[in-house]
Amino acid sequence: MHIGLHLRLRFGLRRHCWPIERPVMPDNLENRPVTAADLESTKRLLNAVTTVAGLLHSNVGPTELFEPLLADLLALSGSEYGYIAEVLYDVAGDPYLQTRAITDITWDDSTRRLFDEHVVHGEGLQFRNLDSLFGWGLREGGRVVVANDVATDARCVGRPAGHPALTSFLGIPIMAGKELVGQIGVANRSAGYDDDILAYLEPFVVAVGNLISGHRAHRTRQLAELTLRERTSEMNAFLANLQIGTLFVDDDMRILFANQTFCRMFGYKMPPEELAGLPTSMIRAQAERAVSDGEAFGRSIATNYKDNLERVGELIRMADGRLLGRDYATVRLMGGRKAHLWAYSDLTQRAQHDEDGRLTLQHERELRAATEEQNQRLSDIDEMRAHFMATVSHELRTPLTAIAGFAELLLDDQPSSPQQQREFVEIISRNSQRMLEMVESLLLMARLEGGGLGIEIRPTPLAGLVREVMATFAPEAAKKHVELLVSLSDSLAPAMIDPGRMDEVMRNLISNAVKFTPEGGWVSVTTRRWGDCWEIEVADNGIGVPAADIDRLFDRFYRGSNIRPGQHPGSGLGLAIARSIVELHGGSISATSGTLGAVFTVRLSDQSQAAGSADSSTGIGDR
Repeated sequence: MHIGLHLRLRFGLRRHCWPIERPVMPDNLENRPVTAADLESTKRLLNAVTTVAGLLHSNVGPTELFEPLLADLLALSGSEYGYIAEVLYDVAGDPYLQTRAITDITWDDSTRRLFDEHVVHGEGLQFRNLDSLFGWGLREGGRVVVANDVATDARCVGRPAGHPALTSFLGIPIMAGKELVGQIGVANRSAGYDDDILAYLEPFVVAVGNLISGHRAHRTRQLAELTLRERTSEMNAFLANLQIGTLFVDDDMRILFANQTFCRMFGYKMPPEELAGLPTSMIRAQAERAVSDGEAFGRSIATNYKDNLERVGELIRMADGRLLGRDYATVRLMGGRKAHLWAYSDLTQRAQHDEDGRLTLQHERELRAATEEQNQRLSDIDEMRAHFMATVSHELRTPLTAIAGFAELLLDDQPSSPQQQREFVEIISRNSQRMLEMVESLLLMARLEGGGLGIEIRPTPLAGLVREVMATFAPEAAKKHVELLVSLSDSLAPAMIDPGRMDEVMRNLISNAVKFTPEGGWVSVTTRRWGDCWEIEVADNGIGVPAADIDRLFDRFYRGSNIRPGQHPGSGLGLAIARSIVELHGGSISATSGTLGAVFTVRLSDQSQAAGSADSSTGIGDR
């Protein structure tokens, strides 16, 4: 596989998140030309990841969703057998695998019947034996399992007689934050499995993890909608047989529902289901004839519509002498639509109907509260999923398009010169780097949310760290004619920090300052010593931050409202990463902005105890 597009992976059996090194391009592209095989391998991987991204928004079943991905997985890994499985838990809390796609490895009539029943016509196979190769991958929240000599591997137990021979096996956990959501397994790769194939498959595994999470959210929504439909059906049946006249009308004065009791009370001869959809004007005349004072009755209905105030116990005298009690309330339907509910009870035998009226109103209020709560929950799920998918899809699609396009040019057309070939490969490299940075940020977000990111505190000269980071951005600032200013404290006291992690914080802040400062502007970094505390201030006279954005500036994927789309590329992850790292040091980070420019201030105390893990509410963002 091509070294410029290869993700180097260092992994251990007990790791949940895999550190990824940055790609390294050959120093001399003319001496190490890109081969067609390299580009074809990269193109296959990109096509597979693109396929997964396309399925994120599809509405198909598990088989149609995952079967094409299994074929891609086998092709990418050069394996004979494989499966994609979701991790579920039984009533005892023990994990097991539910296959969503699996290679047909049947070897007799018995296994063929089992495969047809559970895979072809069912929900997939269940793997529950933890004393097996795949079982080892479920232990301790997810492990990478590599076995290149299955026949002698002590972990490979419980394989039934007649099972096709396995020469090698690779099991890769699929994580969503700190949660193990699935496992990918492949077997019988002729060259065995190693770090290279793991690194090569990493983008595919991350994409499949997003797909499994999306599929789970879809299942949750379907269950919620089914529950809501069942409760609505139960409510309709309850109202239809209730001995209280019930009428639902929408805000356009059209009837949504009326029951038989309502029709009987007001003398309507047609079945109640035939009233649904009719405008209330078509039943008004009969209603006004049925009451003793039709004009007053009409005015009270109009008042209810206008005021939308809940009314209980209004008295309606009927023309035949009966006395009806009327209750009125507004109800919010799905989609935010408003409906009007009237409930009529015959008070001629009031004692009999009092209890029915109380139960009806209580049930109606509970249904309204449950419906509004459920609607809000579904809306929140949709909004979070749509925002995440839109952000990730956009940030991956742009570099993927460039990489695929120039890869095809190299495959289909011979470059006119080695220089043009180098230019094409450099474009592929830049966009690969951009895509890699996005994946690295997402993986770092998972580590922060899962509490897997630690820091190593040691005395560090803060002045040297600031000078090194500022020197890194000197060329970029010079291109924009942006002046870099440094004001360092005279204090010789070292800062108690993790220099590597604090370097990330400084790079994020200074990078943003240079990026959002126009030509001819300035960026300054100031350090101050206050007692046992250090204060680092990064200021600029750039575009600033709108006051309404300050509170959300450190949220993951959030970008300032004054940033035009496409003007300043970025993932929206840098500032949230910075906040998480500073909080791991027991410090704080804040932002202020006036009409011009922004000021970011980091405060660190020598006495603070670094937290052991990132708070689950932190994400990963840049301004």
